[in-house]
Amino acid sequence: MFIVTNREINDRKRGLNKFGGKPNPEGANELRIVEAIKEGRDWKVYILPDELTDDDKLAVRLKREVGLKDPKDPADPSIPYYASDYVAARLQRSIPKDRRHILLYVHGFNNDMKDVLDQAHALGTKYRMEVIAFSWPALGGGAISGTLNYRRDKVTARLSVGALDRTIDKLHTFVKQANLKLMAKITREADRKFPDNPVERDAFIAQTAEDECPYCVSALFHSMGNYLFKHALLSDIFQSRAPVFDNVILAAADTNNEGHAKWVDMINCRGRVFITINEDDYALGASRLKLGDAQHARLGHYLRKLDAQRPIYVDFTEVDQVGKAHTYFIGGPTRNKKVARFFRHAFRGKRSETNLKYHSDANIYRFR
Repeated sequence: MFIVTNREINDRKRGLNKFGGKPNPEGANELRIVEAIKEGRDWKVYILPDELTDDDKLAVRLKREVGLKDPKDPADPSIPYYASDYVAARLQRSIPKDRRHILLYVHGFNNDMKDVLDQAHALGTKYRMEVIAFSWPALGGGAISGTLNYRRDKVTARLSVGALDRTIDKLHTFVKQANLKLMAKITREADRKFPDNPVERDAFIAQTAEDECPYCVSALFHSMGNYLFKHALLSDIFQSRAPVFDNVILAAADTNNEGHAKWVDMINCRGRVFITINEDDYALGASRLKLGDAQHARLGHYLRKLDAQRPIYVDFTEVDQVGKAHTYFIGGPTRNKKVARFFRHAFRGKRSETNLKYHSDANIYRFR
């Protein structure tokens, strides 16, 4: 499993203690890629070198592991390989073979690195996906921490806008390159089969591309991760406007309900935008109290003013097994097969709302 992070990293410490709760001292937009392997209840982490040079034993092993032996450009053997090239090569090998989809997971407030790894692993295991987590410098420290930590995490979330933008851009590059290879193969086959019939040729390309695409790419923004995504979309520096994702899921969003249409309707994806709401969500209830009157109703906690045009709103309030849960896409709530099915379909780029009942008076889908 791979984690992209702009957290500070201290190589002198061991294990997960390497990862701090502050941004990278080189700048909040600086990214490192971490490969994490679960061993029982613990995690073994490898911080990948930025550049895979032949002077580094780990870099040489990583290059050989995925067959990165030849230069990208035979005319210029000095062109380097980077950690992102290694990740892309690994994914290109494993995804078609295991028929796994990709999910970008952006966590919320109060999550340290162990929280992030455990949640990402649970997602990948439950839904058989390749999860890539973006971890920004949240402090961690318990389910309900103090107002100072909450305010501080909101600041670091906003500082991480550029880092999230770069992460999405790298994912877009990977998807684009993989699709170009697939389309080139399909086009050659279409030219061979239908050399004199352009209509049949184009129909063959469209149908085969849909049938043979080995995976979809979706995104899950959880809790304060939505606050980060909101400020990324509204930022002048945000470049990732292309439709990278099939579906986008805004789960238990810890950001204002008021005015959410302004940024939610900016989301560009090939499929659907889902907003999940639980009025009994204990964490969002506590979140609203942290700043008193200054804290408006939370998007993931409020069943009124659902007025954006782009999203599909889904009500999880009083759904069996969900209760007061804040993280209801893994764990106990997914013992409810309807809940598990909803998220499974959403993460795989499908229409998750088809078995739900639409209530036009509230503009929301419900499980009952």
